[in-house]
Amino acid sequence: MIIGTTGQNNHGKTTLIQALTGKVSRPAPANHHPVYPLTLAHWLQAEGQLMGFLELSDPVVWSHDSKWLDHLLLVLAADESLTRLQQGLETLLALPWADKLSFTVALTKIDRVKVESWSHHVTVLHDFLAHRTLTDVGIFPVSVQQGQGITALREHLLALPCLLPAPYRGVRYMIEQKRLQPDRNTIISVSGLLQTGNIQTGDTLMVSPGGNTVQVYALQVQHQPVKTVQATQYCDLDLLGNMQELPPQGNWLLAPQLHAPVERFDAFINLLAESPYTLREGAQVILAHGAATYPARLVLLDKDKARAGEAVWVQCCVEPPLTVFWHDPLTVYDMTGQQTLAVGWVLDPSPPRRGRKQPNRWLALQALMTADAGQAMADLLSVETLPISLADWARAMNLPLPVLLEIVQSRLPDVLILDEHERAWAIREQPLQELQDKVLQFISEFHQQQPDEAGLMPERVRRQLLPFLEQDLFDWLLAYWLVEDVLARTDSFVHLPEHVVALTAEEQCYWQQMEPLLQAGGFNPPWVRDLMVVLELEEEVVRQVLVKQARRRKVYQIVHDLFYTPARIHQLADMVREHAKPQLNVMEFRDSLGIGRKRTIQILEFFDRTGLTRRIVAEGARGKRRDVRVLHNPELFTDG
Repeated sequence: MIIGTTGQNNHGKTTLIQALTGKVSRPAPANHHPVYPLTLAHWLQAEGQLMGFLELSDPVVWSHDSKWLDHLLLVLAADESLTRLQQGLETLLALPWADKLSFTVALTKIDRVKVESWSHHVTVLHDFLAHRTLTDVGIFPVSVQQGQGITALREHLLALPCLLPAPYRGVRYMIEQKRLQPDRNTIISVSGLLQTGNIQTGDTLMVSPGGNTVQVYALQVQHQPVKTVQATQYCDLDLLGNMQELPPQGNWLLAPQLHAPVERFDAFINLLAESPYTLREGAQVILAHGAATYPARLVLLDKDKARAGEAVWVQCCVEPPLTVFWHDPLTVYDMTGQQTLAVGWVLDPSPPRRGRKQPNRWLALQALMTADAGQAMADLLSVETLPISLADWARAMNLPLPVLLEIVQSRLPDVLILDEHERAWAIREQPLQELQDKVLQFISEFHQQQPDEAGLMPERVRRQLLPFLEQDLFDWLLAYWLVEDVLARTDSFVHLPEHVVALTAEEQCYWQQMEPLLQAGGFNPPWVRDLMVVLELEEEVVRQVLVKQARRRKVYQIVHDLFYTPARIHQLADMVREHAKPQLNVMEFRDSLGIGRKRTIQILEFFDRTGLTRRIVAEGARGKRRDVRVLHNPELFTDG
């Protein structure tokens, strides 16, 4: 757990944390980044977990950094006036997400005033919070000099619930400082905060967004060498890596599976009340994430412009790409980097490419506002009409996929998990049924309009009906519907299971005349134009009948206008299997058929397309390369 400490100067923050932890705070460097909070100290909890402290000062910085925190400790001095103390609370409660903020108040320096005075302060502050329906906020009077109240405050903080235990999360390490060891020119040294996960010597990490890998050579905590560091610890890392690619300040060290830089992401931001600017579409800004800043362009999603004090959903387009996670805090500056415009946090690290301003998208963003991962996924699935990838969201939330799967299934009993071991697409039963009905209606209308067609190519269905679906998701849904017998497939066409291509009475009469001619042709059946002459029919009529029969598997089309009967194809397949031991030679196969080389090649290419054989290049006599066939799926064409 990470706890932020904040309050006015000289209210006793540093001495209080020293009294709680027994450790001296680490001084801030002269070039300290105004957005980045520094760890003061840490201590070991009874369960073996670490609780870390971050110092916050400026109210704007509170607003940014409080989203990195599990809890906030507001330090107020008892020897200040009630007006000053209430102003400190009002500053905190004015944060854009104050309603979601968990905090505790420490009333320090009670040894400097009378008991009646600080007791009165506690009562007034309780009433002040109760008036704002914050009745569960603890107020702890303490004296560092006398040790009064320290134990009670420590026990209270230790009892706070941690939203996500450290073992559930992968490594996220924020680099504050970097340097090259002067006596060891192969070692990169960095200092920073390990937000989540554990790091051990020998671990391989990835510098993000750069993408180069480094290996942990040594670790230090409080200037002492250690073998392992845990989440919330401020630590120094010695890294082995490419000296030409030093990880710059503001970058992250991540578990390799978490590295996924993006060029755009959706976020929620709240313009500060004192902001002098009106935010408009395409605004060019500086975006602070972690300890670094990035140029960005903002696309407003739910309104045309946003004024001071207003909240807005935006899509942030950044260059270069960076790796962000769900609910990462953001600070928005003007292009000079001097004027703070807004604060906010990341909602969707990988938003869809289409429909970003549609009302349904606003519902999805609203669902992602909650800080509870399980509730966010439950809310998102309740409004989404398309499957969502839980694997992608597990990475975005820095959770193992099995953990997120368990959370979702426990909260939504009607959710269906597709492709559980890969992307783990999730959708509720009702939206899936609606999507299925939409596809069936589309194919049914096609059958009505084109009854002589076998069906539709899958890509046409996706392109015309569901262009917003990812290709791999559409392929999985199609496979799911085929397994469930919702759809059927003939060759490359998908169709309704009950749909068959039928011949008219007249076409059936023509087919009865064609079939004997095809059978009599053996390995060299007549072409469409030959049948046209013999039967004295229009060329298109002959072709249409044969194409229909091909869709019904009554004939097989080898090339354009050349058709073989199933019996002849099975006979040819048997001969292929006999000659392909281990490889089929084209010339030998031609001689066994007694037909020309061109026709032989046409037959073999048909078997290549259908999967019976596979064409390879082999070494021939005198080093010459030649084409041969090997069996690929020998079970084809074995029935009938």
